[in-house]
Amino acid sequence: MRRPMVDLVVGRVSPPAVHQLARALSPWVDLRVPGTSGGGAVGRLVVAPQPVDPSHPLARSTAYVLLDATTSPPPGSVGALLAVGADNDLPVEAIRIPASVGAAATRRPVPPAVRARWRNRAGLPSDLTIPPGRIESLDGAVLDTALAAAAAVWATGATAEVALALGAPLVTDGETAEHYGLTAGVDALVVDADDAATALESIAADDVLAARLSFASRRAAERCDLHSVAQRLVLALGWHDHGVPALRVAARLDELGTPLDASVRMRALAHELVLSEGGGSR
Repeated sequence: MRRPMVDLVVGRVSPPAVHQLARALSPWVDLRVPGTSGGGAVGRLVVAPQPVDPSHPLARSTAYVLLDATTSPPPGSVGALLAVGADNDLPVEAIRIPASVGAAATRRPVPPAVRARWRNRAGLPSDLTIPPGRIESLDGAVLDTALAAAAAVWATGATAEVALALGAPLVTDGETAEHYGLTAGVDALVVDADDAATALESIAADDVLAARLSFASRRAAERCDLHSVAQRLVLALGWHDHGVPALRVAARLDELGTPLDASVRMRALAHELVLSEGGGSR
């Protein structure tokens, strides 16, 4: 089955972030220069500062990419607004293009209840946490196991990204929170390293807080993952073949009352698109 066509409108130089986004979109769509041969495009990917005509027939199916904080959104309506980096002045509706292709696509989240069972089976303390300085002594499978089993985790930098992807209730520093666009108290507890022990203990002692932060961690990881950004665009803007079984999946999700912004809806439809592309869902 041929992938739908999406017109790529870019200036004389294509920034690295656009190359990364194009690779992430490649399982679902083919990007092409507007006006080339082939069937009609289902949408457009326009890179600033190229103009967007609000009267264009594909305006509602256009994703507009802001490359820096000095670039303004286009006039009129576009289907999606993307932005490179983590500038806090971005419009609320903007989808961030992360600096790295994160870990969410390769790791499954582990909720607190499962973490507790794993600790119990392994004979580990029920309130096991990973404090500052501990992660540096771990590596490879041992590190992944610790991040997947601990009741709460202190992690910074790239390790925090893995912790988020695994759904670990996270305590981190301000620099890491800013890099990954984490909201303090919502996506993670943000403190200085000297105050981390108290924050970790508070999570380990509060099942409700641990569950909330675990869910928020995974959602944050998906926001920080370029593959997830690509999936969201494909589904939200209709950049897929409407004859594929994904629409039947969407209809069934509607019957079940699944919210439009639910992560399970996005994952189910994204997996169906991948299976349809490979011919395995027919």
